[in-house]
Amino acid sequence: MKKFFLFLFIILLFPLMVNAEENKVIVKEISLYDKSDNVVEVSPAVIEDGKVSLDFKMYEVGDFIQYKLKVVNNSREVLEIDRNSISINDKYVNYSLFFQNDDNSINSGEEKDIYLKINYSNKVADGDYFSAKYINQDKIALKITSSSIVNPETIRTILPILLLIEIMIGYSVYSKRKIKYSKVIIFLLCIGLIPFSVSALKEEILIDQKTTIRKIKPTHCTFSGDLTKGVEYTNGQFTYRYMEKITAVEDEQTGQLVPAWKDMDSEGWSVRITDPTSTEDVNTTMCSTINDKPLEATSGMFYSSQTSNIDTSKLDTENVNDMFAMFSFMPNLEGIDASNLDTSKVMNIAGMFTSDSSLQVL
Repeated sequence: MKKFFLFLFIILLFPLMVNAEENKVIVKEISLYDKSDNVVEVSPAVIEDGKVSLDFKMYEVGDFIQYKLKVVNNSREVLEIDRNSISINDKYVNYSLFFQNDDNSINSGEEKDIYLKINYSNKVADGDYFSAKYINQDKIALKITSSSIVNPETIRTILPILLLIEIMIGYSVYSKRKIKYSKVIIFLLCIGLIPFSVSALKEEILIDQKTTIRKIKPTHCTFSGDLTKGVEYTNGQFTYRYMEKITAVEDEQTGQLVPAWKDMDSEGWSVRITDPTSTEDVNTTMCSTINDKPLEATSGMFYSSQTSNIDTSKLDTENVNDMFAMFSFMPNLEGIDASNLDTSKVMNIAGMFTSDSSLQVL
């Protein structure tokens, strides 16, 4: 009986000795491999804290971006990457993995390239617009599988249980005393061994992925005049003003607030409707930049406009920080799709829909 318990004691210690190393696949490098013309890589992909961070923008269905990840297997086993390991429940984006020489196995100590392709797959119904400004994914997990690998996290979890069991068994063997609650000990022993046979089947590489997808593609305009403060540039139904924006001041005679021009703190543009008396639908594509200077203010943009329909899918407000009274005092405006407006940088939305007597739907 002593030999049996001694043998059991050694068997329990063995996994802790042979699996002391961190068995995992490590991402060593990542680089942009291919992309469609409309895709913009906002910042280069980086590896930090064991995770890969991606930051890019897509604009149209069918756009794609593909990264090349150089990985190394630092375990002692042959590992495999699950081809179907990426499964994100997202209606706008899908993901696929490709492997060097179409081989998803990685030998011990081997370096191999993995290709991660991300596609903009959203299908927009006729007459509808993609209203989500940002689609953010927390992480993508690439599953690494092997029949003999033990997950280091499992070892750390059950180590105290194993040590306790082994101490109690050793005490029983060498002191010739029976341990009470033997059934409980056997149960704990089984619980301690199960993770080695179950949780040992996978290891993961976590990829943090910040996917930015926008329906509105930037429009870069050019002004032929000199860029001086207050200069105006008209393009379609919009007029832009350099380094000045509309604000509200108190009228000295009536005491009421009226629109007036105010200096901007940066070298950017503001915009307003060129003819506020027109009842025509507003469907001009708005300039995202003019001479590489961003559009930063839409304050008072449609102030007192008589239009009843504005196509907000043509309004790129990614760099806008001021939307004060943007749609105020519009008597004919009954509804507007505000979900198309990027408000991520906006600091002022005061009075955005003030005195819109007919407005019912946002």
